[in-house]
Amino acid sequence: MVISSSLKQLIIDASLNTRSSWAIVRNGAVAEFSVSAGDRPVRNFNVNDNRLIVDTPKASLKLDFDESIKPIVAETAAYRCSPWSQCVYLCVPEAIAKMSNRKILTHLGVWNEYQQGELWDLGIGNDSLDFCIVVNHIELQQALKKKEGSYVIDDPEFLKKIVKLSPWRLVMTKFAHILVKQRIPVQGQDVDGPHTHLLPHIIHNGIDFPIPIDDNLRSLIQIDPFGSVIDANGKYLDWRGFENDPFQTLLNEYSDEESIRNKKTLKDNLLYMIEKKDIQSIINKYSDKRNQDLIRVILAQIVCNKEYDTEIRKSGWSVLAKLNAINSHGVKEWIRSRSPDLNDKIDSI
Repeated sequence: MVISSSLKQLIIDASLNTRSSWAIVRNGAVAEFSVSAGDRPVRNFNVNDNRLIVDTPKASLKLDFDESIKPIVAETAAYRCSPWSQCVYLCVPEAIAKMSNRKILTHLGVWNEYQQGELWDLGIGNDSLDFCIVVNHIELQQALKKKEGSYVIDDPEFLKKIVKLSPWRLVMTKFAHILVKQRIPVQGQDVDGPHTHLLPHIIHNGIDFPIPIDDNLRSLIQIDPFGSVIDANGKYLDWRGFENDPFQTLLNEYSDEESIRNKKTLKDNLLYMIEKKDIQSIINKYSDKRNQDLIRVILAQIVCNKEYDTEIRKSGWSVLAKLNAINSHGVKEWIRSRSPDLNDKIDSI
């Protein structure tokens, strides 16, 4: 499936929407772009080059709409930080996605795109993503030269120096890049707007996290065009429900008929079992790994849907908690923020 003109326009429009979020994600390496309230973004879509560029004081985004890109529209509840995530994944085949795959700290030369600096690849060893920093600080430049040619991801003291001096971070895939200009927050400080994560223990140990795309594809960048129950700046929001949520409409348009039918059937079955207080049947169904992610998504959406009876929503939360589901932490935080009528239930479990 190629990117339709309507989906492309939706993606372009999302680049200025303060609810929307963009992310380049690999195991242990993340760059996020969003437009914060009060920002004055400058956007350019070059029709001839088929290139989208957005620049704000905190970050910049660049995306080439190459003809090889395949959009995947999907939800997942495989992470604990949010009740669920919903994204348009812009993907290319693995062979096209190849990047430098450097495994050592490498000086790449002078960089002049937004300001002059020295460009360094941190060498995280990912074959479809380069994680670089833009350096114009003499102390950091000298420290980097001493470590050039080394594997630095397992050197916490050296990485602390980078965090302290907080250079710009440039994260690139084949047809997309995110440049984060604002400072790296200190430990315990809330992340507001565009930011990066570099998690050495995940990178160094090769820990894999699931992503809802085929194994032979690589995601260039993922976009949540609407914001679901958590927006681009980490604020919890009310959800519009199965019938009114624009992302559900997008799913119905771009998913295959079997997937659409499976979600509706599973949602109806889960609601029936919750109403009958047949929790064991839900637990039995969850034991099939093929169902687990979708069950987590649907249960979270039931809990967050204020059109449902409070008792139904409380029971939905109870099931998630009993399943010890990955996303139960995010659902719990959403309840605390947006639904005080359920607070007594989360505190009793």
